[in-house]
Amino acid sequence: MTRHFAVVGDPITQSLSPKIHAAAYKALGLGWDYQAFTVSSGELKSFIDSHQDLSGLSVTMPLKFEAAELSEPSDEPSKRLGVVNTLLKDDKVHLGFNTDVFGIQKATDEVKSVQKIAVLGSGATARTAVYAMQKKFPEAEIVLMARNETTGRELSSLFSVPYLPLSTDQIDADLVINTIPGSLFPTTGTTLQASYSVNEDLPTNYISGIEMLLWQAIAQIRIFSSGDAGQELHSEAEVFRQMRLAITNG
Repeated sequence: MTRHFAVVGDPITQSLSPKIHAAAYKALGLGWDYQAFTVSSGELKSFIDSHQDLSGLSVTMPLKFEAAELSEPSDEPSKRLGVVNTLLKDDKVHLGFNTDVFGIQKATDEVKSVQKIAVLGSGATARTAVYAMQKKFPEAEIVLMARNETTGRELSSLFSVPYLPLSTDQIDADLVINTIPGSLFPTTGTTLQASYSVNEDLPTNYISGIEMLLWQAIAQIRIFSSGDAGQELHSEAEVFRQMRLAITNG
């Protein structure tokens, strides 16, 4: 049975999600398709209403808060954060999920002995990153660093973590989650570049945001398949390998 899925956001033309999802569906032997649509802020509801054939959506910026408002939060992260990046159509209701938490946690698996974490930025991804790190490293000290003091302090208050103005000085932390597009910051530890560019030449102590993208997509495909982000896919390691190849092979 053909099912239809899509990624929505603005901008969307450079999204790697269509390649990643197409590779996964092929590896799983599923006759599904996946498209990309430009949907600007404030337009998500009208898009959903006019695309009733879509069984689910991957949601990127700037629509993650809108997606939460238009859906029934269906996992603990989406309920806690009010940030949704995955929609699954269930009869006339859309169920909302946040798979970015899983993506960030898996992308940072190689980082051990974490005592201090710095999250850079104050948008939806930063909110997700603070939550993900509090869950994964509950004993670690977490500090939020942002250019926008208003949203930075709001986020620091939400999670009871310190706020510091972001500067270009070296950041002293074992792990940095950088959610600020187009910016690199010197750090004493490892950085997950959550906002990434394809073919970006990163320093050796950086983890590409593509790792986060691949892992959050795995969780999305689990949801699209079974409605459960915790239920692994058949031959998931091979599916993941094919997803990565779809990017590296262009």
